[in-house]
Amino acid sequence: MKNTINKIKHGAALIFDDASYEKLCKYISNNQINDARLMIDNEVKSYESSPNLYHFELTVASRMSDLLIDLITRTIDDEGEGKQVKSSIK
Repeated sequence: MKNTINKIKHGAALIFDDASYEKLCKYISNNQINDARLMIDNEVKSYESSPNLYHFELTVASRMSDLLIDLITRTIDDEGEGKQVKSSIK
């Protein structure tokens, strides 16, 4: 998980200004992963709606979004680890 967070931070350093980068890092350190994902999704939308297509930035932002979704999934999986799965079939 630490490796994924480092990859996200490296990507963020490439596309965000200092204030946005710090905000994203704060979201991640406070375990507000979904807020970080929404921030990156907004960045992707801004690149997609731009008349000048920024392929590099769009690629980096999309990859970061994928990594954040992976991080969210791992966090959810870790919360359920060791717990018995209850069947919904009656």
